[in-house]
Amino acid sequence: MKKILSLVIALSLVLTSFTSVFAAAPNDVVGTEYEKAVEKLVSLGVLGGYGNGEYRPNNTITRAEFSTAVVRVKGLGSAAEAAKGPTSFADVPANHWASGYINIASKNGIVYGVGNGQFAPEAQITYEQAVTLVLRALGYEPAAVAKGGFPYGYLAVAAEEGLLDGVKGSFGQPASRGLVALLLDNALKIPEMIQVTFGNNQPEWVKSGTKGTEAKYLYEKLGFTKLKGTVSKVDKDRNRITIEYKDKDGDVATKTLKVNKDFDFAGANQSKITVWYDKDDLVHIYNIEDNAKYDAIKEAKDSRYDIRLVGEEKDYDLAKNADIKIDGNTSDLTTLKKGVDYARVLLDSDGDVKYVDAYNLEDDIVVEDVNKNVIFSYDDDELDLKDFTLVKGGKEISSGSLKEGDVVLYNLKAKYAVVLTSDNVKEGKIERVYDKVEFKLGGETYKSRDNAKYLDGKDLGELTSDILGSMKDEGSKVKVVLDFKGNVVLVVGETGETAVSSYALVAKVNKTPSGRYGDEYALDVLTSEGKIVKHNVAKKVVEKFEGWADVNTNDILKLSIDDRGDVTKIEKAGTSDTIKSEVKLDDKYVNGSKLQDSTLIFVANSTVADDQDHKEYKVYTLKEAKKEFTKILSGMSYSDKESRAVAIFVDKTDADSKQEKQQGIVTGIRKLKSGDKYEITLEIDGREESYLASTNVVAKAGGQEEISRVKGIEVEIGDKSKEITNITEMKREVVKVEKVTSKLLNDKYELDSKGKVYNDKLDQISLRELKEGDNVTIFFDGNSSRFIKYVVKAEIGYDLDAGKIESQNVKVNESVEVDVKSAFENVDGLTYEANSKDSEVAIVEKVEGSKVTVKGIKAGEANIEVIAKDGKGGSAKVAFKVIVAEQAKSNDATLSEIKVDGELIAEFASDKDVYNVELASGTTAVPAVTATTTDTKATVEVKDATGLPGATKIVVTAEDGTTTKEYTINFTVAEQAKSNDATLSEIKVGGELIAEFASDKDVYNVELASGTTAVPAVTATTTDTKATVEVKDATGLPGATKIVVTAEDGTTTKEYTINFTVAQ
Repeated sequence: MKKILSLVIALSLVLTSFTSVFAAAPNDVVGTEYEKAVEKLVSLGVLGGYGNGEYRPNNTITRAEFSTAVVRVKGLGSAAEAAKGPTSFADVPANHWASGYINIASKNGIVYGVGNGQFAPEAQITYEQAVTLVLRALGYEPAAVAKGGFPYGYLAVAAEEGLLDGVKGSFGQPASRGLVALLLDNALKIPEMIQVTFGNNQPEWVKSGTKGTEAKYLYEKLGFTKLKGTVSKVDKDRNRITIEYKDKDGDVATKTLKVNKDFDFAGANQSKITVWYDKDDLVHIYNIEDNAKYDAIKEAKDSRYDIRLVGEEKDYDLAKNADIKIDGNTSDLTTLKKGVDYARVLLDSDGDVKYVDAYNLEDDIVVEDVNKNVIFSYDDDELDLKDFTLVKGGKEISSGSLKEGDVVLYNLKAKYAVVLTSDNVKEGKIERVYDKVEFKLGGETYKSRDNAKYLDGKDLGELTSDILGSMKDEGSKVKVVLDFKGNVVLVVGETGETAVSSYALVAKVNKTPSGRYGDEYALDVLTSEGKIVKHNVAKKVVEKFEGWADVNTNDILKLSIDDRGDVTKIEKAGTSDTIKSEVKLDDKYVNGSKLQDSTLIFVANSTVADDQDHKEYKVYTLKEAKKEFTKILSGMSYSDKESRAVAIFVDKTDADSKQEKQQGIVTGIRKLKSGDKYEITLEIDGREESYLASTNVVAKAGGQEEISRVKGIEVEIGDKSKEITNITEMKREVVKVEKVTSKLLNDKYELDSKGKVYNDKLDQISLRELKEGDNVTIFFDGNSSRFIKYVVKAEIGYDLDAGKIESQNVKVNESVEVDVKSAFENVDGLTYEANSKDSEVAIVEKVEGSKVTVKGIKAGEANIEVIAKDGKGGSAKVAFKVIVAEQAKSNDATLSEIKVDGELIAEFASDKDVYNVELASGTTAVPAVTATTTDTKATVEVKDATGLPGATKIVVTAEDGTTTKEYTINFTVAEQAKSNDATLSEIKVGGELIAEFASDKDVYNVELASGTTAVPAVTATTTDTKATVEVKDATGLPGATKIVVTAEDGTTTKEYTINFTVAQ
């Protein structure tokens, strides 16, 4: 089967290349291969010009100059300035301008002397020496030494790493300043080689960025900061980008950076990127690392996937949370499946689509000239690109990059335009033209999009089948520009001038004016171009033609036609004479008149009975007719006054006197633009063949759709015309596969030696690839009931007529039952299948007999497809819409349960809204409260108590968003039983413990020293800290101090007595 033209643009090289932002290049490199490299390196201070706007790229460079450049590109310029002074080379004195650079270069192993203590600073550096110095600066010396060292080991490694890309150097020859600029520019894009093992072991060097190391570039040594992440936001108006990245702690962070106005905003948005920026946060170099796909999108062919990239012919799933934008606005999968003309697509690590930036590009313009932002086209059309995003090859460009002949697709509202590239262009000669502005070129058939154009020189106009026919007739190559869906936007080629003959064959004539013609006469003719034209001839024109009364059908006349298409004069075509004996087309004369290549031959179709409209008649020049037949058997010739045959009417030829029969599988049928023929493409014994068939032959076989549907047909092909003259359906039967071998199906049918097997897409497969249970259609060889010519893995039965099913209405979560039998003429014995094309809106719940039950899922419209089968391979399909509306939103704001710390409240009732909960004594934390709504679409908010005791509030909001209900849980804490302990744990007199103290002893005798007059201070400590104590001091000595202890319970008391006496 023919594959759809692939238009996916492979842009990995473009989008992974480094892009830099620098000042203008010196004048003498502008427009050369050195421009970008010199521009960058001069701006970075690595290379210098000559102060007069020149770089002189063809000049040679000395060893001192190049050593200086390499030291600078390593970021060691400041160190080199500090290292000026004595060197280890006799020919580089301390005051030499490059002494510091040579010192740094030699100490870092970048450059060595030439021997005998010499450096040769003014000697020209050769190509291989320059390559060696750059590789050493990048750290690749170990790799080069391993490959043989200087010079070939270095050259080999340089070639492998891309250092020599675009560099045209010659071994042993001096390096030019332009060449070293290319070398150093390439070096900036190559990861450095770094040492990863140290110590006594053999040191190991690896390319940074491999084996778990981070890639390091010379950019970072030039003072730039590197940042790697994803561009999460672009701001073209302010020339800013925001990069999302992970900081050193692994947390997501963002940084906004300034960029140049030429920054590739379109290519960078949402892409992984590495940038190098300066201390002012201005990006100087960036590397877009995502390989985007650029293609049209439609719904996936395989229902297991979401979308299909049209040009790539591949289906993809969308990643979870995929970002979809259409025409600059956030969109969704449902809208995306409807199809877009162009999209930038990014994939994640799993190969799923993570980002889509899609546009519908229904308008187009062909560039003739550009002035600032305005495109001017050949047809006076113009387009102002101000504020547009203009993309070519996946990369954002300026309008100044456009050139004459470019085709630009655009969306005026979204301000987005795409320039079609050479990937969208096909060239060749037009082989065949169909109706509906379709044509064949290079064996492929192309369709035209709406408003397709043609360009012939400076003439731009609407593309039509007639224009395509003229281009085909010219026979020269054309250039076809396609959009991303593979449809034709523009055809560039020569249309030539169509020669119009005035000779015409009479198809119908009304010799008296009457009826709808009024004062005009009806004259229908077959023109030399093969078209039936119906003329209303003015009475005065007819009256001037003396032979009008003798005009009959199949006469040939000479007509004069004005610019409006009106007949202004009628003449006889010439002297007419009946052809009495056969005339060979290679003969020189017919009825004594000389045959010419330009002689017009009008041929009646003898296979069509009563073709009164002459629709099946053909018109050829003699030269063209020789391809169709060799002899004229009967007819009428017309000759001019010079005895030249100007026209011949032929009613019988030797064309198609023999018929060849072929049996094949129909893979395509298209109507030609002339409207009188179809092209039928068949798979015959495994090869593809295309034949023409008249509209009459196709109609007799049931029409275009029926021929395409039945697949297996037998055709009769004329031996001269090579056209199909008759079509019949092959004998067929639908069977279920039970058993297969290499030649036998179900032990009943045998595949012919040239027989072929096809899957449902008409790709060839082997018989053994059929599986038990597959339903297949077998096509028999002739009238055989055993031998089969073709097998198609599809059920191709006999046509059933399908009617219409009215749209159905249903609410979300409700179902509707539809009886579809009436849509299939109430035929009994049919089986039905149904599926939803929009399952996110509605699903097919079940199919019972002819009754299909559909359930609404969410508001919207769903297309339901129903297929009816008759069990013999016959089937028909009908679709109907189900309109799903939202249910009325509930006002239920009740709860079905409340839990406190995971335990249900025992006495809960949905209509009870206040609950009292006593918590265990000592509880300090507010319990966790959860609640479940009766209606799952209601929402609940729990407002926890701020402390204990306290109240937790539960607020329920119904689905309708307005009805609310509040539940309250009052929390209290149970009091702890109070202690009755009224004992003491100690008593102190004058700060000293009473030695014989016991808590259950309540009387103590204390003798004080002789002469004591003051009552001693008594303190007491309770056993229970919550008990209280009262000390009642003695009023004098001798005397008694009383201690009264009251327990926590407030009632239990105990009294201790201390009797004081004074020694004598």
